[in-house]
Amino acid sequence: MSRSIPLPVRMLRTALSMAIPGLTALGLLAASASVAWGDSPTAMRVEEDWELVLAAPAAIKTAPQLETVISPLGHVNSVFARTTWNYREQLDFQPGGMQLQAWHGGVFLARTDFGSNDLSTVSETVTWTQSLQTDGTVLTLRISNGQSTTWGSFGGTSLTLRGVVNLPNLDGYCTDVSVANSGITFGSHRVLLLRITAVRRFDASGNLLSTDTAPTVVYQHE
Repeated sequence: MSRSIPLPVRMLRTALSMAIPGLTALGLLAASASVAWGDSPTAMRVEEDWELVLAAPAAIKTAPQLETVISPLGHVNSVFARTTWNYREQLDFQPGGMQLQAWHGGVFLARTDFGSNDLSTVSETVTWTQSLQTDGTVLTLRISNGQSTTWGSFGGTSLTLRGVVNLPNLDGYCTDVSVANSGITFGSHRVLLLRITAVRRFDASGNLLSTDTAPTVVYQHE
């Protein structure tokens, strides 16, 4: 079951919140900086495919714990999404499950939760897609296409956050930002591999602009 926390009232003075049935509404702070791709078409949606391969998780210790990050810009000083895996920490720590969070720099904005089971299957592989999409006004953060032994199929509207950001495009997206800000936060010896397996960019009509299928390792047990 997903849960959400509305923005504090003081933040509504600088952000317009939206009520969208079935989704968590955010009023994210404005962020309009972008990096141009010259004359190439503008990216409006970015998808990252992720893979986690476990060694021997320990449910009694809530281990391992990890987080993944994706930003529409080339940094995490403005709006970005953070997902915690095998634990939920906002507003209080809870073991198991996962939590998609929206942040603006160091300010926590909102979250939505999924599941409560602890990772406990030896050699389990977990795969998912994390994505960002803008229509020029509303930014959508989403986990989708999730598959695992522990949580079964997950993602979609149950792990989606949307809010007004007024970001014209996603040309400022950089995979290196995701890699640099993601990783195993506890029990790394219980993980064999965490990596991005593919990155795709789409235009406003949903046409595929580019695909990068070269795997990018975030963590690998030596």
